[in-house]
Amino acid sequence: MTSSTTNAWWRTLNVERLPLGNESSEQAALRHVLSRLGDYAELLVRPLQVRPTSAAIIEATIHRVRVRISTPTANVTLVVSPSGELTSDVFFLRSLARHNVRVPQLLAHDLTCAAVPFGYLIHSHSAGVPLSSINEPTALQLAARQVGRQLRHIHNVPAPHYGAPTVSGRWSGRTWVETVDRWLTTTRRAEYLARILDGPTFDRLRAATVLHPEFGETTPHVTHGALSPAAILVTRSEQLVLEALIDPGPIVGGDPFFDLALALTPSQPAAFRRGVFEGYTAGGSPGDAALRRLQRIQLLLNASDIGLHGDADAVQQLPDAVLAALARLGG
Repeated sequence: MTSSTTNAWWRTLNVERLPLGNESSEQAALRHVLSRLGDYAELLVRPLQVRPTSAAIIEATIHRVRVRISTPTANVTLVVSPSGELTSDVFFLRSLARHNVRVPQLLAHDLTCAAVPFGYLIHSHSAGVPLSSINEPTALQLAARQVGRQLRHIHNVPAPHYGAPTVSGRWSGRTWVETVDRWLTTTRRAEYLARILDGPTFDRLRAATVLHPEFGETTPHVTHGALSPAAILVTRSEQLVLEALIDPGPIVGGDPFFDLALALTPSQPAAFRRGVFEGYTAGGSPGDAALRRLQRIQLLLNASDIGLHGDADAVQQLPDAVLAALARLGG
């Protein structure tokens, strides 16, 4: 393939979009990245010496731009974050590189914006489709069991601190409770809960969950922090096969049962929740103390999930549901 031909198909990645009248800063960042995406991709992939043969955009949102780059021997994926950071992604992939876990292999990254005006990473390409595209409950549950087993394996890997590292690789040093409180604030979950619950009920919920001594009885381990069917790639043979876990969230160092509870929140499909829990506990029960902590974490995350994603009926019933759950916990 000649240089001029190569340059031509790189340029097909450059996408011009007209600015919107009410364009946000995130939308503007995405538009600017797309306008020169082919130029950036050629620059970033060249050091790998992989002799690309074609490239295609497979996702373009304000959070992620993904480009599949084909080579004579294998495909790689360029991931760009137009207006955010990829520190969680890099830590997650690097931490699990030697642990026989279904995650892509990290090939290159730079989060300092030294070469291009955004953080990026390049990893091995994982075939498949998001599990969120599967609508058959039985197939979804069977695939989720594989996810649960992988999650239990991931949770055996220690993390240095809670939360996620900065671009420099340093950690904030926050406690687990401080990390969760910050997450509740930045995701607006605390705000929605405070609107729905009266003051005394909200205070009792916090006392029985994030402020309870059992909540903090943990040490940091690697977590995904945003596990959902959309962050799971699967392929179909005789049944669905787990290919990779992608797109970790802002908490990649934390309590494993917080991570598990996130996958069990009401906004997740019921078959997915059942499968993840079955797979997670297939190797044996975590133990009574751990399950009690999981119950407290689930109360907090389920309530905040309903506050954020629930329909009108679920939101209306939430105060009574929280009080009943508090009574069962003795909180």
